Amino acid sequence: MAYTTVNKSTDFFSPTIYTGNATARTITTGQQPDLIYIKQRNTTRPNVIYDSIQNSGFTGNSSYLQTDSAAQPSSDQSDQITGTVSTGFTMGTDTSSDQINHSGSTAVSWTWKAGSAVSGNTSGSGTAKAYSGTTNATSKFSIIKWVGNGTSGQSIPHHLGSKPDMIWIKNLSRGTDWSCYQSAVGYSNSGNLGINITSGQGAQAQFYTAEPTSTVFTVGNATGVNVSDENLIAYCWSNNAGYQKSGIYLGTGNAKGPFIYTGFKVQAVIIKKYSGAANWTRFDTARDPYNVTQKVLLPDNSAAETDGSAKYLDLLSNGFVIKNDNGNFNTDEQKYLYLAFGQTIVGTNNIPANAR
Repeated sequence: MAYTTVNKSTDFFSPTIYTGNATARTITTGQQPDLIYIKQRNTTRPNVIYDSIQNSGFTGNSSYLQTDSAAQPSSDQSDQITGTVSTGFTMGTDTSSDQINHSGSTAVSWTWKAGSAVSGNTSGSGTAKAYSGTTNATSKFSIIKWVGNGTSGQSIPHHLGSKPDMIWIKNLSRGTDWSCYQSAVGYSNSGNLGINITSGQGAQAQFYTAEPTSTVFTVGNATGVNVSDENLIAYCWSNNAGYQKSGIYLGTGNAKGPFIYTGFKVQAVIIKKYSGAANWTRFDTARDPYNVTQKVLLPDNSAAETDGSAKYLDLLSNGFVIKNDNGNFNTDEQKYLYLAFGQTIVGTNNIPANAR
């Protein structure tokens, strides 16, 4: 059994479904989030992501990024995310874009709490530049915004306390693709990966110049990760027993497997084939509370949720099983990465979770 310091996962992360009503409202998630990731399910709308660092703690108008686009952050929106409370977030009427609170539209949010402010200067090669962010040492999640220096080898503190296993980076100052690092894929092969693109792994030294350490991640001089005096942001996760895990698996090409052990009851998972081109996919227990999961969203595509007769995953008390030969997550002998979150099996309080 996996033991963890995270006894209640919803204190730090949760998937939540709701139906838009075009009125100001509060969405209850179980924590005061710093990262809010929303997709309307029944219509074509972008995958939008809001964070408390870009938006100054959600105290003013909110801007957002899209995981299905290379675009810069949107212009400030006064009627979208309007703030956070101790158990969730507030939103406005959303009449400016109809992306998160369109009347009658179903939607899902994934939310993460960080909560502890950090700041300082970057290190490594080139001129030291300022960074700021928010982190959570218990859940091992952080959001870090920094100023690039244009020199390959710039090192940015991530404040996780351990080596990151997944990082999403976006240049906020220009329209460039996202860049994603995954620890098992390695820094030298993560350069072609981005949450908004379908390409597989590739050696691109201008993105990352070394494996992250327990204190910093180090970037090259590609426009997506390091341009002099431009603003960049990173969302960072480190594996945390019984709560979150990023890893890899090998596809079998059939509907009986593979089983991927996480050590916790999976509530949400993102999957990407990294040995070749494929869509990113995401699943969660808010949209599919019972096995087998049949509802899939594509983080790299604005399309509506696929909801049909196909059976995709079993989300279990200690991992997940692939139940389909779909190429996005189970082609024979192809390699896949994942990022999963869930509820501890046995925490520091010694209370076991129930099987799903």
